[in-house]
Amino acid sequence: MRSDVLYLILGWTLIALSIPLAACGVLTGVLDSVELALRAFAIPSFISAFVGILMVSFGTRTNTSERLRDKEAFAGVALVWPIAVLIGALPYWLGGMFNGPFTPDVALVDVARGAVNSW
Repeated sequence: MRSDVLYLILGWTLIALSIPLAACGVLTGVLDSVELALRAFAIPSFISAFVGILMVSFGTRTNTSERLRDKEAFAGVALVWPIAVLIGALPYWLGGMFNGPFTPDVALVDVARGAVNSW
C-alpha cells in the first residue's frame, strides 16, 4: 500500500474539514459568545488544519497524485470516516455539550445496558 497516497487523501480531507469548522466558529462568535467559539471551534479547526498540512507537506512526494489506485482510494475513504468523526466530535466535547455517561447518579450497569441496547 502506498502510504504517501493515503497521507495525501487524509491530509486534504483534514484541511477541507477545518474550513466548515472555522465558519461555524465565526458564526458562533457572532451569534453567541466569542469565548465559546474559541473554545469549541478554534481548537478543532486548528488541529485539523495543522495535522492536514503536516500530512500533505511531509507525507507525500511530488508525483503522489498520479499514483492513486483503487486500493488506496478504498483505504482512504475507510480511514477518513473515523478521523472525520473524531474531529467533528471535538466541538461538542470542548464546548461542554457532551458530558458523557459517567455522572454521579448513573451506575455502571446502566451504562453497560445502554451500550448494549444502542447496537
